[in-house]
Amino acid sequence: MATENTRPFLLFLVMMTALSLAPMLSHAAVFWDDEMEVFTGSGHGGGGTPTGGVNPLPTTADPQGIFPMTADTATKFSGAGSLRYNYTARCQVTDGSLGTQPCGGSTSRSFPYADEHYGRVYLRVSQDFQWGAPNGQTKIFGVRSTQGLSKLWFNFYFGLGMIVSAENTPDNGRTSNIPINFTMPREQWTCFEWHIKANNPPGTPNGILETWGNGVRTILRNDVQWRGTGNNSYFDYIHPYRQSGFGNIWLDRMATGSTRIGCLGATSASDTARPGPPQGLVIR
Repeated sequence: MATENTRPFLLFLVMMTALSLAPMLSHAAVFWDDEMEVFTGSGHGGGGTPTGGVNPLPTTADPQGIFPMTADTATKFSGAGSLRYNYTARCQVTDGSLGTQPCGGSTSRSFPYADEHYGRVYLRVSQDFQWGAPNGQTKIFGVRSTQGLSKLWFNFYFGLGMIVSAENTPDNGRTSNIPINFTMPREQWTCFEWHIKANNPPGTPNGILETWGNGVRTILRNDVQWRGTGNNSYFDYIHPYRQSGFGNIWLDRMATGSTRIGCLGATSASDTARPGPPQGLVIR
């Protein structure tokens, strides 16, 4: 081989060797990271369809003149504002029956269809916050599907502990509650994360559920049946939801993607909490 052709050939070999040793590029992405401060359009009084790129606020006040959700520029984790849930006495159900005193109000935002989904949100509760009913719970937000996949609700339970409610809508709304083993402090911003992966094939209890509070893992499950047999739908929107309670809840810096996003300012994710052994959860 002529000398003038040898150098390009050797350079080619070096480049190919380097490429073969380089890690494969990841397709992981953050779908959106929302400061929860831009609200346009019309929100939903008690449910509805995903809205796309923004978070519309409910436009109908309750009989006391209180809007279910408002933008709050005074109390915020970052940016110019946050999303505030407003609860009145009408939302404080005392007899344990949510149906007697409805207290709705919701918004939603979509993300690309995904059978594996990560999320993060900063939560804050007022000093005077009370849950929705004696020994009851207050829904905060859900990860849902327009196609009928199981809903995943994040709730405050009495005492401001948190639970996950896995609700399977094709099966008459049957719900299974999973304790998160994490207690929200009052008047502090708390970073909360989640990871869900739909079971595959549908009908097999091998779906994933993970949660973290301030970077510490609080749930690790790999036996969740999100999809029943024949259900091939995907997660595709987040649904902030005001239901029952008294006081205020704030949401800020809600993000979603196909990879773990993490808490802002954290040097590394810490999984120091030892989750309990997996227990069978089949949502029929």
